[in-house]
Amino acid sequence: MDNQKILIVDDDLDIQFLLERSLKSEGYTVLVAGDGEKGFELAQSENPDLVILDIMLPETSGLEVCQQLREDNSDVFILMLTELSEDIDKVRGLDMGADDYLTKPFNILELSARVKAILRRNSRARVGESVRFGGVIIHFLKREVVRDGETVEFTPKEFELLSFLVHRPGEAVSREVLIEEIWGQSAEVSTRTIDNFVLRIRKKLEIDSTDPKYFQTVYGFGYKYTPDEK
Repeated sequence: MDNQKILIVDDDLDIQFLLERSLKSEGYTVLVAGDGEKGFELAQSENPDLVILDIMLPETSGLEVCQQLREDNSDVFILMLTELSEDIDKVRGLDMGADDYLTKPFNILELSARVKAILRRNSRARVGESVRFGGVIIHFLKREVVRDGETVEFTPKEFELLSFLVHRPGEAVSREVLIEEIWGQSAEVSTRTIDNFVLRIRKKLEIDSTDPKYFQTVYGFGYKYTPDEK
């Protein structure tokens, strides 16, 4: 795993201890912060591969930290933890730019599997490859999207979903497969979340997001990327 670095941001000392011990035993370098402000500072200075971020933090909440990281153009992977279970809280975290979501209390084996899946997805993009359609260029190595000469900001999860579809031109992909491949098999993500993410991609890249040319709905099933005809 090339000594990947994980930052834990949680004010619960028992959770800190459990996660730090478990992740270190798997060979990760682990950093710990007990509040949102310190967590944000460490994320900026230490450049971790993954942040495990509790939503319910004193003063600066995990949602605020997540938003700050994305506004700072950080593409670090973010796994959010919370004791809340309502779908609206999960959607808020994902909308802020989180990559995955786990509800407390959690099984440490499940968390470990989520961590591995998230970090493994970091290497999915085909190195050095780029794809063009319309006025859009996607640079997979740089994780960069350019439209009409201007850089378009994508959250890590948006970019991963975009990459997954674009690497399968003309192939209809179900919502369930997208959830499993992008968020992980045990992720607590609904099909509506997929719809919201695809809508955001359309708004950023389609000329008319209400009549998409490239990212089309396969009704009752999922979505497909349709490239320009050659």
